Amino acid sequence: MKKIHYTAVCVAVTLCLLLHGCNNSNREKDTSSPPPAVDDRQYVAHVNGDGITVDDLQWYLAGRPDGGRTGNSDDFVKGRFQELVSMKVLALEAKRRRIDQDPATKFAIEQMLAHKLLEDQVNKPALERQIPDSEVEGFYNAHQDTYVRPRQIRLADIFIAVPQDAPAAIRNLKEQQAKGILAEALQTGKERFAFATLIKENSDQHPLYGKGDTGFFDEQGKPLGLGPDFVEEAFAINEKGKVFERLIKTADGFHVVMLVGERPAENTELADVSAEIRQQIRRNEINKNREKFIQELTSQAFLEISADRINSILEKK
Repeated sequence: MKKIHYTAVCVAVTLCLLLHGCNNSNREKDTSSPPPAVDDRQYVAHVNGDGITVDDLQWYLAGRPDGGRTGNSDDFVKGRFQELVSMKVLALEAKRRRIDQDPATKFAIEQMLAHKLLEDQVNKPALERQIPDSEVEGFYNAHQDTYVRPRQIRLADIFIAVPQDAPAAIRNLKEQQAKGILAEALQTGKERFAFATLIKENSDQHPLYGKGDTGFFDEQGKPLGLGPDFVEEAFAINEKGKVFERLIKTADGFHVVMLVGERPAENTELADVSAEIRQQIRRNEINKNREKFIQELTSQAFLEISADRINSILEKK
C-alpha cells in the first residue's frame, strides 16, 4: 500500500475541521465535562479528546482499498478519513447517550472482545505452530480404528436380559416375551421410530453398550467384546433398516435387532490423511487450550454472585 503523505493527511484534517467545526460553531458547546487530555502519540485528529492515530488511518485504508484506480489519491484518503471521523463522532455520541450500556449492545461488544482475545491468545498460536511428523504419526497410530479397520455394522437392539443361572422356566418365559416383541416389531416393518418406542418400553440395559444401541463392531466383536454367537447372527443380516426375522439368543438373554449402520473396511495410509490429521490436531489443541484459558481467567477473577436475584428471576419464569 502507498504511504500516506503528510500533505494529504493535513488537507483531510483541515477539510474535516471545516466541515464539522463550522457546523458546530452556532451551537452551544457542551461544557458539562471537559474533553479528556490527549497524549503525544502520532494523531491525525482528535474528537473531544478521543484520537485517531496514524496507525488507525493506515489500518482503515488497508481495509478499504480503492482497487488501484486512484493509487490512494488525496481524494481517496480524504474520503476514508472522513468516514473514520464520522464513526468516531457517532460512537462518542452513542456512549454519551449510554447506548453502550444497553444489554444487547454490551453483550455484542463483550462477545466481540472475547472472540478477539481467544483468536489472539489461543487460536493463533495453535494455527502457527508447526506440527512435527512424529506427532502426526502418533495421532494416526492412536486412532487406527478410524484409518485401518475391517467392515463394521451397528444394530438397534431390544435386549431381554436373562441371568445365566436362571432356571429353565424363567428363561422360557423371557423367550416368549422376546418373541412377542419380535412379532410386534416385524409388523411395524421399517418404521424406525416404532422400533425406538419398543426399545424404550421393553429393552434392558446391556452391560457392554448403551440401551438399544450396540455402536459399531466388527466380525470379531471388537471393540465391544461381543460373543461369537451374537456376532455371527448379526453379520447374517443383509438389509439395512429391516427388523431381523428371528431372535438372537445368547447366554445373557435375547435380542430383537435391526441393522441401522454399516461401515466398509478401511485401509488408509498415513500419507493420505496427514493433512487431515494436522487439522484435527489443531482443532483439538484449540478446544483444549480455550477451555484451559477460560478456566484460568475465571479462577483469577473476583466473582460475586447474587443467588437471591437469580432465584427471583427464576421464580418469574
